[in-house]
Amino acid sequence: MKSILLATTVLFTGFFAVAADPMQGLPASVALLHSALYGANICSKDLPVGSEIYELGKGKKLYLVPCVMGAYQGSTNAFITENDDQIAVPLMVLAFDEVINGIAPTLELTEASYDEKKMLLYSSAKGRGLGDCGQSSISKIELSEYGTVGVKTVEVRSKSKCDGKLSGWPIVFKQK
Repeated sequence: MKSILLATTVLFTGFFAVAADPMQGLPASVALLHSALYGANICSKDLPVGSEIYELGKGKKLYLVPCVMGAYQGSTNAFITENDDQIAVPLMVLAFDEVINGIAPTLELTEASYDEKKMLLYSSAKGRGLGDCGQSSISKIELSEYGTVGVKTVEVRSKSKCDGKLSGWPIVFKQK
C-alpha cells in the first residue's frame, strides 16, 4: 500500500498551493543515508509532492524521495528499508550513460513511479520538454521467499538525438 508523506505549507496568492518538504517524516535511517549520499541541503524544501512509501512485504519498504523539480521533470532517490525502518540501503538501477556509450548503474531516478501490483519501478528522463529524446528504464523489484529484496533492470531505452520526432525511444538494453 502506498503512503505519501506530506509536510505542507499552504500559501495564499489568489489560490491555494501546497508545498512539501520531501525529507519531512522520513525514518532516520533514510534521512541520514540520503544526507550522506547527496548532502544535507541539496534537495528543495518546497516540492509539489512529498516522499512516497510502498510496502513490499516481509517488513520491507520502498521509499521514493523527490529531490529537485526542474521545468518539466523532477529527480528522485529511492531507498529500501527493513527491520522497522532501522536499516536503509540506496536503490540502484541501470541506465544508459552517454559518456561511456553504454549501460551503467545509477542511484538517480527521474520522474520515478512505482506500480505496486507488478512491482515495477519506472524512471523516465526527457532530454528536453518536447520529449523527442531522453531515456527511460523499467526495473523489477523482487522479494524472495526469505525476505531479501532484489532489483533487476529489465529494460532501458535511450535516444540521444533530439530531432523533433516523437517516435519511441529505442531499446538499448533488455533482459527477462
